[in-house]
Amino acid sequence: MKAVELRSFTKDGLVLAERAEPAIGPHEVKVRVRAVSLNYRDHMVASGMYGIPADALPLVPVSDGAGEVVAVGAGVSRFKVGDRVTSMMTRDFISGDLTPERQAAQNGGPLDGMLQEYAVLPEQALVAFPAHLSYEEAATLPIAALTAWNALTEGGAAPGRTVLLQGTGGVSLAALQLAKLFGARVIITTSKEERRARLLELGADVVLNYKTSTDLAGEILAATDGRGVDMVIEVTGLSGMQTSLSVLRQGGYIGFVGLLAGMGTAPDFTLPLLFKNARIRGVLTGSRDVYEDMLRAIGQHQLKPVVGEVFALADFQRAFERYQSSAVFGKVVIRLD
Repeated sequence: MKAVELRSFTKDGLVLAERAEPAIGPHEVKVRVRAVSLNYRDHMVASGMYGIPADALPLVPVSDGAGEVVAVGAGVSRFKVGDRVTSMMTRDFISGDLTPERQAAQNGGPLDGMLQEYAVLPEQALVAFPAHLSYEEAATLPIAALTAWNALTEGGAAPGRTVLLQGTGGVSLAALQLAKLFGARVIITTSKEERRARLLELGADVVLNYKTSTDLAGEILAATDGRGVDMVIEVTGLSGMQTSLSVLRQGGYIGFVGLLAGMGTAPDFTLPLLFKNARIRGVLTGSRDVYEDMLRAIGQHQLKPVVGEVFALADFQRAFERYQSSAVFGKVVIRLD
C-alpha cells in the first residue's frame, strides 16, 4: 500500500513510500483511509518542533483522517465492516481528564498516523461520523473542530454571549460555525479583506481587519459597547495575551488553543489577568465522549465544515506547502483514492 513516511525532520523528510498493509489484531479495526486533513500540529511534527524523538522515525504523519471500516478483529463490538469513521488524535482519551498516559498515545507522532491507504487502530480510537458528511469533511473534525467545541463548551458559549475569534485558520473557522450553533455572537478578525464576505456568510456578526486597524482592541470593545467579550479562543500564543485580556470582560474566559505566532517571550500580563479575574485554560482537543457530543450536534444541525482545497495523495508535498502558506480559506485535505 502507499503511505507517506516522515524519515527526517528536514525539508525533504516526507517521502511517499510502499508499505505492507498493517496486520489486524483483537479489538482492532482496519480502515481504508479516504481522506486526511492537515493541522498545525502536523507541520510541527514534520519540522521536529513537537518533541518526537528521532528514533521514532520513520513514522506515518497526520493525526486526522476519515475512512471506511474494511475488517474488524476478534472481540470488536463498536464497529462493523462498511461503517464510516474518523480517527482521534489522542487514542486513549475516552472520557474524564487528560492524563500523561492518555496524551502519549497520539496519532501522527509518536504513533503512526493516517496518511496511508490502510490504518489499523484500536476500536476505542475511532468514532462514527454523521451520514451527511463526506470523507473530506469528516476528516477535518478530530483536531480543529473538537478543539473549538471543547473550548466553547468550557467557556460557556450560549445565547447572548460574545466570542472573539482570531484569524481564519481551522480552529477559528470551526469555532465560528459551532459558536453559532450555541446562539453566541461572534467577533472574528482577519488580515485579508477579501475574506470578509465569506465570514459573514458563515455567521460572523462582526469582522475586523487586524492588519489595517489602528486600534484593534478599541474596535473590539466598541463592538461590545465597552463591556468586553465573554470569551476568547486564543490561537496566536503568548504574544496575543495582552490584547485578549484587554478586551475580555471581567470574569471572562480565554481558551488557549494554539501558538501560531510562535513560542517567544511575551510582556508580563500578571496584573491584567488578576484585575480581570480571568479564567485561562489550555485546550488540547478533547475526549471521545466530548467528540461524540459534538458530532451529534453537527448531525442535528447538518453543519458542513469548511473544506478549502483537496489534493491527491501524489500531491501531498504541495498540500503541505499550501497549508503552510496560509493562503487557503478552510481546511487543506488530502484524498487517498
